[in-house]
Amino acid sequence: MKIKNKSFTAEFKAGTYFIGDPCYVLRNDLYLKWGKDYDYAYGDYGYFAVGSTAYGDGIYEDILSGKGYAVDAGILGVVNMDYSQQNPEQDKVFTLDELGKIVVIKDKLIFKYDHNEHIFYYDCDGEEIEIHTETAQEEDEEKTEYEL
Repeated sequence: MKIKNKSFTAEFKAGTYFIGDPCYVLRNDLYLKWGKDYDYAYGDYGYFAVGSTAYGDGIYEDILSGKGYAVDAGILGVVNMDYSQQNPEQDKVFTLDELGKIVVIKDKLIFKYDHNEHIFYYDCDGEEIEIHTETAQEEDEEKTEYEL
């Protein structure tokens, strides 16, 4: 592991990635190893990078597009899909694009995590995503689907 519980920047090469809560896609054996070896500390692990949201679970919006990103493990990040579960959408009520976003990178993906402000910034071959999680998300009990 390269970084532990601080602001950091991670860079990923060309490939297919999931932007969102890694709990939805990261292979179970890798997720458990992350917990056992690193106590779920956030940082850059090479094939995925992760930071902690300010208020845990909820739906956090990209301030540039308005798209919502669902969080069920109190974290957001980026996961190389080469390290995803065999069929990550199997037995899920929502698709991965409803829970987060799948991106195909031709050049590079830059992920920046600001620990002090709990801000997540992604540069996906020039397409930017910026998620500020210090703004608490109120959940609407009447909603039956994520607003994404």
